[in-house]
Amino acid sequence: MLNINRIVKQSRANGHGVRYTIWMQGCDRRCPGCFNPETQPHTKAHQMDVRALINDVMNTHGITGITLSGGEPLLQAKELAILAKAVQTAGLTVMIFTGFSKPPNTPEVRELLKYSDMVIAGEYDRTKPGKIPLIGSSNQRVINITKRLPNPLTDKTIPRVEIIQNGTEISLSGFPTPEEVKEFKETFGSKSVGDFGRKVMKAKPRPKAKQPVSRKRQILW
Repeated sequence: MLNINRIVKQSRANGHGVRYTIWMQGCDRRCPGCFNPETQPHTKAHQMDVRALINDVMNTHGITGITLSGGEPLLQAKELAILAKAVQTAGLTVMIFTGFSKPPNTPEVRELLKYSDMVIAGEYDRTKPGKIPLIGSSNQRVINITKRLPNPLTDKTIPRVEIIQNGTEISLSGFPTPEEVKEFKETFGSKSVGDFGRKVMKAKPRPKAKQPVSRKRQILW
């Protein structure tokens, strides 16, 4: 069973195109300023069978691939390799964010990377902020394995930050600055309903105001 913190079924700020994004639960690193500190503990979050996850990905229309984040995806490489193989076989792309600068040389990790298109590798260092989408800190490397995805250094289609609305829940995703997180909290309220680093909150009620026109993102959990 996969141990998953959260899934956003359609995201544009976590890779090229529209991506089914999965945040895994569990990470051995404690990077100061981590975007997703609640994904670090090795505790049971949402248990999901890999076949059920594959089925859900394949039935999510309009996506161009999946993004594996966390937490640390390489710690669950065995089952994620099954997912990645199915995704690539269906013609979609696979992208991974990992804190490892050099991946563990294990059969499970090698199998996962065999079916991956791009890896953003390296620990997050808040003293070296990244200046382009997908790069949390400038020490991280882009490993473009298959060249099926454009390099984020030149890809102008990826928003650095996106706001996702699902009913009354609003989340900030991507790579916001501390100032943007603060502004988001001040705008939409300070009550977190599912904090996973990029805050998820209840929108402040706005009586008699029309709902903003936005592209609804399907969010699982």
